[in-house]
Amino acid sequence: MSDTATPRSAVALESLLNQRDRFAKLGEKDFAAATMLLAKKLMISAGQTTDDMKHLRETVGADLFETTLKSLTAHQARQLARRMDRSVPDLEVSTAGAACAWIRGLMNGTNPPPTEPAKAAEDTSADDTDITDDSGNTLVFDANGNLTPLDFGERYGVVNSAGGNGFSLLPVSNLLSPVERYLGALTATYDVTDSITAFLEGQYANSKGTELRSQPVYNTWLFDDAGTPDGNLIVPLSNPFLSDEARATIGAQLPAGQDFFYLGRANTDLIAGEGSSEVEVYRVVAGLRGDFYLGSRNLNWEVSGLYGRSRTEGRSRELVQQNFENALAGCPAGADSSPIATISDICAPFNPFGNQNTQAVADYVTTIANPTATNEQYDFIATIGGDLFNIWSGPVGFSIGYEHRDESADFDPGAFFFGQPDPADPDAPRTQFGRSIPIDPVSGSYNTDEVFGELQIPLVSPTMD
Repeated sequence: MSDTATPRSAVALESLLNQRDRFAKLGEKDFAAATMLLAKKLMISAGQTTDDMKHLRETVGADLFETTLKSLTAHQARQLARRMDRSVPDLEVSTAGAACAWIRGLMNGTNPPPTEPAKAAEDTSADDTDITDDSGNTLVFDANGNLTPLDFGERYGVVNSAGGNGFSLLPVSNLLSPVERYLGALTATYDVTDSITAFLEGQYANSKGTELRSQPVYNTWLFDDAGTPDGNLIVPLSNPFLSDEARATIGAQLPAGQDFFYLGRANTDLIAGEGSSEVEVYRVVAGLRGDFYLGSRNLNWEVSGLYGRSRTEGRSRELVQQNFENALAGCPAGADSSPIATISDICAPFNPFGNQNTQAVADYVTTIANPTATNEQYDFIATIGGDLFNIWSGPVGFSIGYEHRDESADFDPGAFFFGQPDPADPDAPRTQFGRSIPIDPVSGSYNTDEVFGELQIPLVSPTMD
């Protein structure tokens, strides 16, 4: 018997399950979500083996196990596959779907049995180790995919340099961004009678700004571990786009038994960074104003209604991670594309070396994101005012009124930034399609009713001596 005490939270969970008849509001969906949460925690924990996963599947059932497995990100699935089989070829787990298939194969006994990788490959490989030439110069891929010495220039810190032939931010910076603006205004009045006037006001504005370039999507050890969406790419030596000369140079410097290398990249050939934002605003006011006599006193009045609306629409090309991984893996048969539609649904193999990818590659791995924000305003106001009576210094004036105002705002991140909901639990955290976390839609509104009044009492006037 184990001496380890049962966690209090586990006891609480067991008690809750034993009394589930009393807590009738907890349904099948709630218990499934809780089970998947714990199962996913086990899947992404260190030290998991094939036997552990088999036992987990037997415990929670094949359906819940499969749903949880499919909810793993590409990095999580890849890590689990490597914990279960440290010798798994990197190409076999290059995507979430491929990693899950390898995990199923290990559990079902259809994959080759795991073998222990060479110790040197495990201990000495690192995703920030440079490949060098015979003179010790760091090598990088030029635009044509050939290895060339990197000239760091005069370095400032880890990533900044002056001069050299490294990646320059100047081509992805804007000196001037084009802006188009259209403005219009209209005013009109009509005398209904000698004492009543109808009026109308209208304003319209449309502005569109375009960002021509921005920093690209990066893959680098500075941002995350190799194999994660933002980390270095893990590229097998067998990549068909790698030249024989580059393959020989890189392979000669890898640890014994290692058949892959790490590649950092600024993906300027996939996303240029162009984006635009268009803002449309219009405002309409209509009402009546006039005056009348109450006894000998002339009073003025006004009633008006206002409607205003502002809508901002963004548009940008964004990287879809699942399709990016498929293209990097050479478009393997049976690989699932992302649920979100990309510009093209035809997979085109991605060449990670240099800047040689066609538009077909960019169209498969990117989609158009279109977040929108809308503000609306309704306002009604009625006022009446004039002179009440005279005092020693002149007439006492007044003005009273009523105003009702409705304001609302709505932000829709669009399908890309919203992310992919969990089909088993719509309330669970969503999965991102690209490199940023899912963004929630936001909306709200309020209204006010106000009554106001003021008096104007002159204490002195020019007519007083």
